[in-house]
Amino acid sequence: MLGSLFAVTCLVGGLVLLRLIATGVPNYGFLAWNTFLAWLPIGFALAWAQATERGERRLVRAAWAAAWLAFLPNAPYLLTDLQHFNSDRLAPRWFDAWLLGANSLNGLLLGSAALAIGHRALARSLGRVGAWPAVVIVCLLCGFGVYLGRFVRLNSWDVLTRPFSVAEIVGDIVLSPLAHPRAWFVTLVAGATQLLCYLTLCGAAALQRAALLADLRALRGRPA
Repeated sequence: MLGSLFAVTCLVGGLVLLRLIATGVPNYGFLAWNTFLAWLPIGFALAWAQATERGERRLVRAAWAAAWLAFLPNAPYLLTDLQHFNSDRLAPRWFDAWLLGANSLNGLLLGSAALAIGHRALARSLGRVGAWPAVVIVCLLCGFGVYLGRFVRLNSWDVLTRPFSVAEIVGDIVLSPLAHPRAWFVTLVAGATQLLCYLTLCGAAALQRAALLADLRALRGRPA
């Protein structure tokens, strides 16, 4: 899984580099930093899963889980980079469409991978049934994080460096929902997009497992 994700990331990086060589202007260089941030929740999720498997203290597991949740919005956030489509008009529109389309796909895939690892950790704590509602809530929180990042311009680490400012902003949105319609729209759309992508990949994986099991049963049923 990680190998294919790395390949998609390299594809995006290669397209960014090709655009830089062709235009001489690093206008899409910010995608490298955004992609780096989108990879971080996978690392935090792996650390959380390992801490859970080793039975480490609850505080340690909670810290990794919090880091995973705080940085998870950075993955679907890559979709919002579509707003920069052909903004400088230096590259052909079809090229920028492929570049930003691949970048958006990379964000959804990275988010789904981080979500899958976190889902397994949640299942260990909440059970298989209880983990699914938690996944839905996480996706909605992820969508809210996308809004905070794109429109309020908050960063994931602001939770640590400016906790009171973050709490004030979030509190205002939650307590005055009618005054922030865009916040709720982006939360629902971004969260649903990430959730549906994850469910699609889960369904594809289930179909693949079912096909493999069917092949194994067919092989066992053949006469020697």
